[in-house]
Amino acid sequence: MRNGQTPSDRLEGFISKIEDFHRLMNFLEAIHKQTYSTDSASDRGTLHYYRNLTNARGAKGKVKNAYRDYKMLYNAVLDAICSLIFLKESGMNDLEGDFLFPDDFPNFSSRDKIMWFNDLIRPMIQKYFFDSKTDIFDNTREIVSDQTHPENYWISNLQDGRFKCHHCDKTYAQAGSLQVHEKKIHQVDIPKPRKKKYVPEDELYDYILSVFKLVILHKNLDTAVDMADGPRSVRSASYELPLYNKTNKTKYLIGSIHLAALTKEGTLPCELRETLIANRFVNLQGGRSNNLALDEYVELLNRDSKIV
Repeated sequence: MRNGQTPSDRLEGFISKIEDFHRLMNFLEAIHKQTYSTDSASDRGTLHYYRNLTNARGAKGKVKNAYRDYKMLYNAVLDAICSLIFLKESGMNDLEGDFLFPDDFPNFSSRDKIMWFNDLIRPMIQKYFFDSKTDIFDNTREIVSDQTHPENYWISNLQDGRFKCHHCDKTYAQAGSLQVHEKKIHQVDIPKPRKKKYVPEDELYDYILSVFKLVILHKNLDTAVDMADGPRSVRSASYELPLYNKTNKTKYLIGSIHLAALTKEGTLPCELRETLIANRFVNLQGGRSNNLALDEYVELLNRDSKIV
């Protein structure tokens, strides 16, 4: 828009952002790519098996055409996994068993009850979400956390947006060009490390645990929208980013990096940053947890205007 005659025509000061309803839809679509297959109807424990078992007929075709049906299916499976983890960690065999509360639990205040329950649940989340070795992002995390990793060699000399040669003064706009230069001129050849081949002990257990981790992240963003929790919503982009990368959702990968940069890295002045974080929701009916993402509200207006 640089040829515009006025600042508004040139979009000066325009701050773009990815909105939350479309993030939710694309995030679930990425989860669907990783965890759902129509060929697994007879494989007990898979999403498609439970789709047929619960007769969730609406969950079919593309996620974007049946988002709420797929979300209900995934949330139902997540609830079941959470219940199973709770039973296992509490030493109970079924939902009919007696759970041992503290003797004075009825006298606890509402706040104390919540704190007691959170203290009970926290070790379970730590064990199954954070400490579990089943992780589809192991290779990514290894590269990001290790500055000496061979993958990081080519970007280690990034200066002013250009990649500088490790052996001369030449600079390049692309890391790939630097790699060609050093290989041809300086005979530098750094072989890519072999990816560690993970051999699961129990494929079904690993699959269920992956579903648990991914859907609980989607649920986190979904409830952040319901509660108009802007900070939690923008933080979620950092957790979504690796899955967008793994499922080739480049637009939302870039959008997540952009949103994180605008809200975390001091790219925007404080007032604009706070506006970007907070101005993401609308509440049409009042009350708690009745918020809509702004882009979902626009979709509703589009639908209604077309009907009219």
